[in-house]
Amino acid sequence: MISVEAFAYAVLGVGLGSVLSTLGVESNGTSSQSVGLGLLSFVIVFILASIIYVVALPKGRFEELQARQQPTD
Repeated sequence: MISVEAFAYAVLGVGLGSVLSTLGVESNGTSSQSVGLGLLSFVIVFILASIIYVVALPKGRFEELQARQQPTD
């Protein structure tokens, strides 16, 4: 579950990184640098979101399943 939510934030990070990397650049001057910064922001945001979720959420506990007892008649 954590990875799915972290992935969603990472996708938002790609968009934000791509937009921020093209600010102040001429329209025909955009290069592969914006793509690289977008992918780098994806990785960074995914890692940060995963760490934040792991620290913020409580640890899971294993539950032992109880075997159903057959009624003895």
